[in-house]
Amino acid sequence: MSWYGQTSPASFGLIHGTLDQIREREGDIVLISSISAAWPSHSGAAYSATKAALLGLARGLSRDEHANGVRVCTILPGMVDTPMLDRRPVPPPVEMRKLCLQPEDVADAALCAVSLPGRATIAEISILATRLQSLGYTQQATPDIPDGL
Repeated sequence: MSWYGQTSPASFGLIHGTLDQIREREGDIVLISSISAAWPSHSGAAYSATKAALLGLARGLSRDEHANGVRVCTILPGMVDTPMLDRRPVPPPVEMRKLCLQPEDVADAALCAVSLPGRATIAEISILATRLQSLGYTQQATPDIPDGL
């Protein structure tokens, strides 16, 4: 596997260590990236580049492994209400966090991807907070709350 060791050891090491078993079972690999992989945001260049690397890994891995029956899906969530938001210079207010994606929304997207019959693959899922973001508009660390909410 020529890509192993070229970037993030955690994701790549896990895939490298389990790929034979995934092939045997014609299994699934789901990577959680970020919408910042496709649409750079306030999170910074390093964050976006790291998330884009996961997207690139998934696309390359899918190309290499589809003939083995391995499906690869990357989930690109927008703003998710997790403790990571507390580390922002200005954490979003409670009323905004109520509008954010919840961790279970991302989990449901993963379940959707792996629940399809083996003949079908969802390569990528972009999932955004309906009232806070639109695809390509993630430039504000704390977006405005829409009027009337």
